[in-house]
Amino acid sequence: MEKSASSWTGPGAGKRVRQAPEGATRERRVAPGYRGSDHHGQFGADEFERRLQQVLNGERLGADKLEEVLKLGIPGGYKDRPVDGKLLHYALWRDANYQYSWMFAQPGKASFSLEQGACVKAVLDARADPNGMMYNLAFKHKQEIPAVIYSASLGHVLGIRQLVDRRVDVNVHAVMDGNPHYCAIHDAVFLEKPEAVRALLEAEADMNIKNKD
Repeated sequence: MEKSASSWTGPGAGKRVRQAPEGATRERRVAPGYRGSDHHGQFGADEFERRLQQVLNGERLGADKLEEVLKLGIPGGYKDRPVDGKLLHYALWRDANYQYSWMFAQPGKASFSLEQGACVKAVLDARADPNGMMYNLAFKHKQEIPAVIYSASLGHVLGIRQLVDRRVDVNVHAVMDGNPHYCAIHDAVFLEKPEAVRALLEAEADMNIKNKD
């Protein structure tokens, strides 16, 4: 049966959006997904962090480095599944977890004190493809996930707006086994990201667009 995002009737659609507790302990103050080499998202992420620091400090990266897909490159994966991605996707994850930037700070470098959204801006200014795809397997089906859908899944409003500024189509579909499947608005609703829903609607996302399910 087809479903549309129009079933959403307001912020949270009557459900409580899960948030981290205010009194989170110091031990838990680590960026989500960044848990060590035994967790998907750590191996390629180490290389992506090196490249991101280069871009933030004004070094030029060629297209081969900007668009290279690295295995297990995105901490936390996508919907908690391992995902292979590009530097832009890693930058979206970093900016979405802006409050943890201190984990990656390098004293004396330009990247030590960053404004929110600086990672994505630097990567896009370096001419990364704003439509870049991530790749994973979901229930043994091959998925291709555009950057704007990934940003919506994170609830990363600034990232959505930065991609829209680069003329990304907010109604672009993720692809499963070669077929169009769902859009950013579906992920934002399904994952209970009301601020992302608002940002997508402001960018003229079609709330009546159908997904394959």
